[in-house]
Amino acid sequence: LPKKSLPKPSLLKTNKRNKNSMKYNHLIAALAVLSLVLMGCNNQKRLTKTEGNEPKKEVVKQKTIQQRAIEAQPDFQSVNALKARFQLTYQRKSVAANGTIAMIKDSICIISLQPVLGIELFRLELTPAEVLIVDKMNRRYVQMSYAEISEAVKMPIAFADAQNVLMARMVVLGQPQSVLYSEAAAAAAENNTTTVSLTEGKINYQYSIDNSSLALLQAVYTANGRGGKATVTYSGHNLYGTVLFPTAVNVTYLDSKYDVSCAISLPNLVFNGEVNAARINIRSYKKTTISTILN
Repeated sequence: LPKKSLPKPSLLKTNKRNKNSMKYNHLIAALAVLSLVLMGCNNQKRLTKTEGNEPKKEVVKQKTIQQRAIEAQPDFQSVNALKARFQLTYQRKSVAANGTIAMIKDSICIISLQPVLGIELFRLELTPAEVLIVDKMNRRYVQMSYAEISEAVKMPIAFADAQNVLMARMVVLGQPQSVLYSEAAAAAAENNTTTVSLTEGKINYQYSIDNSSLALLQAVYTANGRGGKATVTYSGHNLYGTVLFPTAVNVTYLDSKYDVSCAISLPNLVFNGEVNAARINIRSYKKTTISTILN
């Protein structure tokens, strides 16, 4: 990602600077929550079989749709979202920002936000080893291992799960997708959509699949008991060569403490091309905690 220098505070009017700072801090808090949502919906394997006596022929037909959908999922080595648009709502307050997304499969994903004059002020880096959240305006960062995130959300976490969510793929977090072939994954068809449901550990999963294009339309992750609910909706699918991918993604998360959503517009996508995925140098930044950013 290109590096740009931050504007000097002396060149900005005080009242405008304060207003932008308040909006930016709100943006950082919202993105910090979403970072944990992307990483934090995993658990141990335990399938719950669906009760009821459905015709065997119907089950086989619906299972075939599930298999075909998994085989047709987006698969690529890299992607550049050059003109992404983010609309975040956190605790009922909204803020918008332009940005970019750069991803190299199995290696790194960088989400960069540029809310002021195209200058990067926030960065989220996901790698197989860690999650890095950088708040450039306040010169601070949060660096967390997956073990630390697992402890914070009381669920084991994996990089592959977040990558699959970002790739618009069906995810049984922490488990192979072949779990969805099981008869325990109940499927119900209505109009041109098939809904696949199953329970994995303490998480209930529900996926909506377009029967014609086999594209994933929505994924809902609901924690049993008093846990939260995360919903990822994919829409506006376009075909980029051999990759069918959404041009709009909406992520929402709700529990007793947080109410956050992020609508992402992806009008310009380039797949399997060269990606600038240089990591940020954090030596001049101060290390902080996720709770500090959220408060």
